[in-house]
Amino acid sequence: MFLLPPWIVEHTAAPRWTTSAMLVPNTILVVVLQVRFSRSVGDVPSAGRAMRWAGVAISAGLVLMAPAEKPPSPLAVLLLAAGTAAYTLGEIWHSAASAEYSFGLAPAGAQGQYAGVFGWATAWPRGRHRRS
Repeated sequence: MFLLPPWIVEHTAAPRWTTSAMLVPNTILVVVLQVRFSRSVGDVPSAGRAMRWAGVAISAGLVLMAPAEKPPSPLAVLLLAAGTAAYTLGEIWHSAASAEYSFGLAPAGAQGQYAGVFGWATAWPRGRHRRS
């Protein structure tokens, strides 16, 4: 969801207020569904299933949002809302699966180290080009 607001403003016919409006369903879905979705992930195989669903949902969200670049405003807003909902479901599944991977694969005495490496490894590509 990080790059969605600038993309909406620069590349769609949707009104600028749409950038804020898309955060509302995202927040509501996360608050309502995060715990429910996380309950279904309790081991590595279930994390794999959740990660597959995450990929499907995120892809569906992007496919729904992509055509918002061309249609008139009301249709663009509808496409963005549907895409945001699908993308958010993918984020929730991804979060649940990631937590299980970072803790479930680690030996009992090394969960902190595994969680640290997992967090570093998933963040590394974004920060590697920064200069201090």
